[in-house]
Amino acid sequence: MTTAKRIAKNSTLIFLGDATGAILQLIVVVYLVRYLGDVAFGKYAFAFAFTSLFMILSKLGLSVLSIREIARDTSKAGEYLTNISIIKFILSLITIVLIVVTINLMHYPQDIILAVYIVGGVMVFTSFTEFFRSIFRAFERMEYGTITQIIEKILIFGSVLPVLFLGYGLIEVVSVMFIVQAFIFLLTLIVLIKKFIKPKLTFNLSLSKTLIKAALPFGLASIFAVIYFQTDTVMLSVMKGDAIVGWYNAAYRLVMGTLVIPSAFIGALYPVLSRYFTSSKDNLMVLYGKSFKFLLVLAIPLGIGTTLLADRIIIFLYGEDFTYSIIALQILIWIASILFLTQLIGYTLASINKQLVDTRIAGTAALLNVILNLLLIPTHSYVGAGIASIISQVFVFTCEFNYLQKNGYRVKIFKIVLKPLCAGVIMGLLIYSFRVMSINLFVIVIGAIVTYVACLYMLKAFDEKEMEMMRDMFKNEVSAKLLQKIRGYRNGR
Repeated sequence: MTTAKRIAKNSTLIFLGDATGAILQLIVVVYLVRYLGDVAFGKYAFAFAFTSLFMILSKLGLSVLSIREIARDTSKAGEYLTNISIIKFILSLITIVLIVVTINLMHYPQDIILAVYIVGGVMVFTSFTEFFRSIFRAFERMEYGTITQIIEKILIFGSVLPVLFLGYGLIEVVSVMFIVQAFIFLLTLIVLIKKFIKPKLTFNLSLSKTLIKAALPFGLASIFAVIYFQTDTVMLSVMKGDAIVGWYNAAYRLVMGTLVIPSAFIGALYPVLSRYFTSSKDNLMVLYGKSFKFLLVLAIPLGIGTTLLADRIIIFLYGEDFTYSIIALQILIWIASILFLTQLIGYTLASINKQLVDTRIAGTAALLNVILNLLLIPTHSYVGAGIASIISQVFVFTCEFNYLQKNGYRVKIFKIVLKPLCAGVIMGLLIYSFRVMSINLFVIVIGAIVTYVACLYMLKAFDEKEMEMMRDMFKNEVSAKLLQKIRGYRNGR
């Protein structure tokens, strides 16, 4: 199987799992918002945001490191599994202690404290499950991660909704989530051992030290990312209360759901990029450039369309009681659009062993985000939190993009953005016209998609070789010369 075909297959598998999970999760979130209300949902969102700030310590970037290293040499998998699991267990114990001590020092109500305890357990199991799935990705066998992910989301869907329908509240909801995540942890571990690798029952202290040292840049970057993604929720809880946290996170959860698209694509791409760094840097540059264009084409209509339809989306999903979430969605959706590209750039930096660059930029962005939240939340509430997040993401994108531009991974952004932007503007005018006529939301969405794709085609946003690449990705037989053609086109031959 050629590289293009393998990326398409693995992207499809990851997207299948992520999309199925996102749909089921969206339904769960909608019912959580409707049944719990803004205050209780705000407590739910706070519990996850608060524990996330600590749980990143237990991850420490080890999953990202394992994908890169195992993709380059699969013989390392067994030793990595044992040693990283032990490291994560120790770090998880330390993290749980920190969570318990900190939440009690903050003097929150007892129901929030209990919810934080339970969610901490949920996050520990999730951390291990993500690590096991990262090994599936390193072997480029995404189907196993997809299957376990779909099972996970179905179980959460099938357990949380009955709890809500029976009239139970916050504590019962997070408790069934804990049970589901414990089961998925065991299931994923069994699949990993039976289908892939047997753990080596020896702890290599020297290797563990090396792994921690190598993973630290990834871990720090992840810590900084969690800070500027979750600090706003915690600060809103402290400064403004649970209801406002509920309004903000009702929109935030929708925005995060859109990231299944770039995550699926980049999840399949990352092992290939990592391998190409050692075998063919020319191919690496080709894949980065074409992937950047592909994700940009997807990001533009997402931002424009959601901004124009935010009120219809919020009222349809959550009802009239959450109209305050409309402006939050209009702001936060642009974070997702930027993340389509920053995710690719960040993983490209990791694949070329420049994760320290990502770490430094993410650290600066995290500090910027905290300062902006402190300045903007007291006067502008959740709107200020959203603005702070956008500024932070623009900062990350600008710095990392410019670094790659200056170091040989060039993308002619102004050239490739013009046609998709024109198509997006035309699509936006159509949406605005349909809104005036009060046309059904689903009809507007379908019409917008068709219009955008048609405009891309008429404007010839993709040249013949790019169209050939996309067609060949889905053929049974893929030309082995495909990447060479694209590389030749890139070099002007």
